[in-house]
Amino acid sequence: MNKKARIILMTLSIITLVLIGWNIEGNFSFITNQFWFAAGAVFLVILSLVDQPHFSKDSNVFVNGTTAFVSLLLITTENRDFVFWTFFAISLYLIISSYYLMWNRKEPLRDEKDIIKLVSRLNRLIGKPDVIFSAFLLWGGIKQYGASSGEFNAILWFWIIYTILNYPMISNFVSSFFDNFNKDNNKKPLAKIVAIQSENVYLAESQTFDQGLNIFEDILFKTASSKKIKVGKIIDKYTLNDIICYKILEIDEISNDIIEYKENQIYKMEEDLLSDISSKKFVGIVTENSDINKLNFFYSPQYNLKSGDLVKSL
Repeated sequence: MNKKARIILMTLSIITLVLIGWNIEGNFSFITNQFWFAAGAVFLVILSLVDQPHFSKDSNVFVNGTTAFVSLLLITTENRDFVFWTFFAISLYLIISSYYLMWNRKEPLRDEKDIIKLVSRLNRLIGKPDVIFSAFLLWGGIKQYGASSGEFNAILWFWIIYTILNYPMISNFVSSFFDNFNKDNNKKPLAKIVAIQSENVYLAESQTFDQGLNIFEDILFKTASSKKIKVGKIIDKYTLNDIICYKILEIDEISNDIIEYKENQIYKMEEDLLSDISSKKFVGIVTENSDINKLNFFYSPQYNLKSGDLVKSL
């Protein structure tokens, strides 16, 4: 989900929670004295949509655990039941274990010991805002109004709808739908350049629903350092934490007098420009275990390469 969609969902979610609280209580006192509202509006919505929209690092888990721990201290003694002490123990565990991991992890997680991998992945699962604070929201609603009450049902329905809309596949689809509604599809940027890996290799990301850009597809983009529009080929595509990532190879440049493109934005190739570029000479990508005697590569299915064809490696 892109930033604009997250802000819209956050705003609508908080407004909805305020309206639910006002309808239940008849006033706005719940904003400052109801545990379920703090868990829902502040911790669940804001942390999951703004602070940690993709995943929670060890440092994020530490903050989430600390926030949960402090908020539990505000629960009055008479309401500290078995569920309270369970949440209390989980929060304390998250604080201690994530603090230990922050100071003692030396390698990427895949290279760490099995016990470190287990603890870190468990923490990232139960320490996510939309997990721990969803539990707080529902528990707070039950404690305040009872599980069979209409008031709790309103809170439960809010949580169900929010969870569905915040699910990566659904949120990306909704975000993409609104983008397509507001923009001209033929000239809509599909991804954004976020880094330059080498002189002619760029990295781009898209936080919206998969735009259909595939490996070997021709794309157009413009950088601040060039007055011309660059022609690129997508040479790699993968998903990382719900973000679609692309590696782009620059293969040509064309005149800038055809259409105005925003800087560092990726656009699909205009059909009428294909005959003006040299990208058709690009057939594939060299892969691992290649040397001067043997060249391994995979190539675009649009080229019917066969034994005896001559290719050149750059």
